Order: sequence, then C-alpha cells, then structure tokens
Amino acid sequence: MTALGIVAVLFLATLGSGLADLRPWVATPTGEPEDLETTLDPNTAAWYELALLPGIGESKAKQIVSFREQQSQEWKRPVFSKPVDLEAVRGIGPKTVLRIGRFLGLGES
Repeated sequence: MTALGIVAVLFLATLGSGLADLRPWVATPTGEPEDLETTLDPNTAAWYELALLPGIGESKAKQIVSFREQQSQEWKRPVFSKPVDLEAVRGIGPKTVLRIGRFLGLGES
C-alpha cells in the first residue's frame, strides 16, 4: 500500500465513525435518500454534513458554508429561515431546493 493509500485509509477511518451518524437515511436503488430520521440546519451544519444531501456534494456544501459565514457577519441573524433562501447560494436553484427541502431543519435545536 502506498503512502497516499495509507493516508486515505486513516482519513476515512477517522471520518467513518462520525459520518455513519450523519447519514441516517436509506438509499433507494436510484441512490436518492428515501427516509431521513433527522434533519440538518444549514445555518449550523458543517460542510461535510451538507455534502450528504442529495445533489449537494462537497463543492456546493462549501459554498453554502462560505455564503452563510459572510452573510451572518453582516446580518447578525440566521441566514436561512426557509429552504428557498438557499437559492441565494450560487449553483443552487429551485430544483435542488425541492430535492433537499425535506431534509432541512431550519430553526430547530
């Protein structure tokens, strides 16, 4: 095994224990989540949690967090109060919001 392979295995092992709790849904044959036992608040979720949402991935998740951090400093309040607010993030449109809306818990503790 190469050094890169060892690093990848260690990285995945470190994340693996935490990620199992972050993805509490059952995947359908199409790979889309069928049922979600918990929701994510885009105002507080880490990028790696948001990346688990269907159609989001790492790049868009990081864009959500970056947008949230920039705007929350300016607004001094939660940036996202309803799913449609995510459309302000570049690359997220109405179709994506429809797909992930049921997995978002806005304002929940």
